Amino acid sequence: MLGFARSVARGQKARGCVVAVAALSACGSSEIRAWEGSDWTDYRDVSAFWESNAPGEFSACGSLHPDLRAVDGDSSVCLHVRLDRDWLTAVKSPAVLNLDGRATVRPALPSAPEVSWEAGDTHSSAVVAAWVSQRCFADVWSTPVVQQLQGTLRLHAVQDGRLAGSLVLDMTGAPAGVRLCGGVIDRVRGGVDFSLPR
Repeated sequence: MLGFARSVARGQKARGCVVAVAALSACGSSEIRAWEGSDWTDYRDVSAFWESNAPGEFSACGSLHPDLRAVDGDSSVCLHVRLDRDWLTAVKSPAVLNLDGRATVRPALPSAPEVSWEAGDTHSSAVVAAWVSQRCFADVWSTPVVQQLQGTLRLHAVQDGRLAGSLVLDMTGAPAGVRLCGGVIDRVRGGVDFSLPR
């Protein structure tokens, strides 16, 4: 789906995983990858969903199980896009939204952080904010992080009860939430196809 997926250097880490997230939908071509040290790590079994405690917030998470025998070894990387609720309610036709800006994410639970957003020149106003988080069984990192993000959210089909589309997002910086779940992440790339109840 993404150009980088066709040209990843040899020796990339590809690990199987299992996900336990609210079961909405992300298609098989979806992928989330994180640059850890000197190589890309694949976070598989991507699921897309609306955050139940944050109306208008779309998330997509990929999972990693480095050791299936260790329950506390699981980790995930998530892409988040917070949409304007009035726009989300009113949209009736396919649309393309540009994501371009800088997010400052302050310590909080990864699912409900405090996010400050500085929009870039090409950013679409219907997107309130975007950011990336990392989750695992460890203490939440206590320092704010700054992320530079660029991407596109496309709605291919808009119906009364469902939205279908794709999200492509590239983040440079540290993920919010838990800093050290394994290797240190300083870049994340994701491409997610989704079909969600409206």
